[in-house]
Amino acid sequence: MTWSRFNLPLLLLLVGSYSAVICGARNVTTISLGLVWDIPEAVIEFDIQSGRMLTMIRNYCPWAPRIYQTGFNTSGAFSINSLPTTNELSSVKASLSEWNFLFFGIKQNSVTQVLEAVTVPTTLSEFPVMQKHVVAPLPQSLLMDALLKAIAHRINESQHPAHPSNYKAALLFDNSVQISELYPLFTYFTEGVIYYPLSVSLIEADLLSVRRSHAVNIILIVTDAQLGAYIRDKAFAIGLLGSRYRWFVHGPRFINNGWTIRSMNVTSLEFGRIDDAITAKVLSTTGAFIHDLLAIWTPYLKQYMCEEKNPVNQTVNGFTGLFKLNPDGSARRLTWQIEIYAGMGYHRVQVGVWSSSGRFEMLSRPDPPRTSADILAEMRSSKFLVATLLSPPYVQYAEGASGCSQCRGSDLTGMYIEICKTVLNNLGITNYEFVLQGDAAYGVKTGDVWNGVIGTVMDGKAMLGCAPITINTNRFEAVDFTQVIHSSRESLLLRKRSTDPLMLVFQFILPLHYSIWLSILGVLILVALVLFVMNKIAPNSDSNYNFYNSVFFTFAEVVQGTAGTTPSQISSRIVVSFFWFFTMFLFLSYVANYAVFRTLDGVRQQVTSMETLIQNREYECGSLNNTVTDSLLQSSAYLHMQQVYLLMSETFSNGSVSDISAALSLVNDRTRNFVLISDSLQNKYYSEIGCDLVSTGDFYDLKNAMILPKDTEYKHLIDVQLANMTQEIASLQTKFFTVHQSAKNSCYDGSFDSVVRYYIPKDAWPIEPGALTLTDTLGIAVINLVGCCVAVALAGMERLIGHIQRRRSGIRREQQVVKASEVKFRRPNV
Repeated sequence: MTWSRFNLPLLLLLVGSYSAVICGARNVTTISLGLVWDIPEAVIEFDIQSGRMLTMIRNYCPWAPRIYQTGFNTSGAFSINSLPTTNELSSVKASLSEWNFLFFGIKQNSVTQVLEAVTVPTTLSEFPVMQKHVVAPLPQSLLMDALLKAIAHRINESQHPAHPSNYKAALLFDNSVQISELYPLFTYFTEGVIYYPLSVSLIEADLLSVRRSHAVNIILIVTDAQLGAYIRDKAFAIGLLGSRYRWFVHGPRFINNGWTIRSMNVTSLEFGRIDDAITAKVLSTTGAFIHDLLAIWTPYLKQYMCEEKNPVNQTVNGFTGLFKLNPDGSARRLTWQIEIYAGMGYHRVQVGVWSSSGRFEMLSRPDPPRTSADILAEMRSSKFLVATLLSPPYVQYAEGASGCSQCRGSDLTGMYIEICKTVLNNLGITNYEFVLQGDAAYGVKTGDVWNGVIGTVMDGKAMLGCAPITINTNRFEAVDFTQVIHSSRESLLLRKRSTDPLMLVFQFILPLHYSIWLSILGVLILVALVLFVMNKIAPNSDSNYNFYNSVFFTFAEVVQGTAGTTPSQISSRIVVSFFWFFTMFLFLSYVANYAVFRTLDGVRQQVTSMETLIQNREYECGSLNNTVTDSLLQSSAYLHMQQVYLLMSETFSNGSVSDISAALSLVNDRTRNFVLISDSLQNKYYSEIGCDLVSTGDFYDLKNAMILPKDTEYKHLIDVQLANMTQEIASLQTKFFTVHQSAKNSCYDGSFDSVVRYYIPKDAWPIEPGALTLTDTLGIAVINLVGCCVAVALAGMERLIGHIQRRRSGIRREQQVVKASEVKFRRPNV
């Protein structure tokens, strides 16, 4: 058998059949059953259901001769143009006649309207002409009528009914519906409709868009079963099947699912009763249409194969409505009928019916009250995901754990983690998991999208955000906050200015350059030498100006003024007078430079507020990216905060640091002066465990809490637990923010600098600008101590030398006495 094929891609003609094996039959009649459809799944549905139909007919009259004399064959498939030519129609007609098509099922469209005009004879005397039966699709005007009536009824029976203009709807319709056909929905939800033409590649993004908008509370979906199941699973994964959303569904048949439903607010418009559909294994809209088509054919095929005498003249009640069957094999639809269900899965119940005859009935079924037990049962039924990010000591790895992205409760610890664990355990939720935020951000809004922990919770990827999220207006519109867990402020974290420890101790020499000090030493020696020489040339009558005394005299003149007697000779006095003039200007220059040095040193070191940070240009500054601090400085109306943000922008392209680890590295870097603007509690903690770090300049009060998806049902359950944990939260804050002595960094690394720093007294912070501290005067004390030590050592040496000299003198005297005695005894007698 040959047939024509026209490769024109609008509509696929599928001819499905059942093949009978005939043993010993001589006159076999072949009957073909045809189908024109535009959905591939229609092939499978047709093959499965037609096989069941023919089996049922054979079982109905197994003795009839025609049961063994009739075969049903597959004819093939070919495409036809939306505007077929005369030759194409002739070819189609020839193929249909050659293959002895008895019945032809059609899904109505522009091409099938042309096919309806094709007359094809058959070889059966009972049905001399092929019959074409149109069973689909449901006219969109009727579907819109059914949807609008169901929507209006369900809105009016909700706990808080309101005018349709107060509702915003998201429409997810496949390409079987034209946007012009949605006009009734647009007029019903005035200024409140978002339309999403369904595309597999965009479904997840579209659902996330609905989830993030927070304005949508009604979702309508019309599509096929396969795509509908995909939408259902994605919607469940991101929380779009939560209690705050009301779904109206036609097509997908949300019947069986392997997870617990979190919402009863699903109204589905079904073809046929669900129990009957499950029994008949009809799980899609296409399956319902195919079932009704075969329900039309069954009486005719039964009449022919069982050789019944009475012609077919009856009404058939199919899944999609009533059909009138005529004796000649023709049939027409009497009504469309849709069953209306509420709920999903095992909670589904029929609440109404709609018919194209004008019938509309819906039971009053208000949303059942949700008890705490119901909510908790759902929370415990699946894994409870908690979004968080590392921010010690609020959230940190437990001892021995690291590197997990989806962490068990034992992998993490910290103030907020322990609070979350306690809350969840008290609620009986043991199957939970912490998800570390990949972008290490708390959450800010960029355009229309939130990132960080807030974005994860908004997208339904986590049911709780366990981190110190600061409450502000923008965030409050995006998510729900638990009750306030703790309060803090913004502050500045910086490292004390790094200075050479020896220079820090002997900073009194800094006002003058070392070359000046060497010059002064040279002048002292030179003047002493001149006085010594002048004293040799013209001795002073009342003092002995040897070189030693001259050096002491010049040193005393510089340090404390005139000491002892002055030279009596005019020449020496002239030398001393000019030296006095030199010391006067030296003293004035030193005092002036030291005063300026102390003032500038105080200004450079004292960063105690945002205002002083602006004044001190030696420091760089920044905040953590995607935090309230970053947003506050960027959008503040205060001039000094705007100036700080400009200063931050000079340091970083976006004005902020990626995460806390990078920020601490910058603060601890001794090659630069960096100030971190962040949470005061955290800054104080880092200042205690860090080396030479200080937290100062508190400003702007912060209220911190955990976050939940908007309008979530379990918010009050968590708030009750937090309210009962007031003392425990205070204890956890003390536990994690109190730094034990063993954890503090002493800054001692064994180097000479660290040894000197270790023994230098630590001045209290902050220091009054320009004030002298013990460290500032320590060098003078050290010099005095060294001088005393040297003096004591010299005194000991002098005593020792004197003792040695006296001993030697005594020895010499004794030797002289002995010699004198020897001379006396050797004198000869006269």
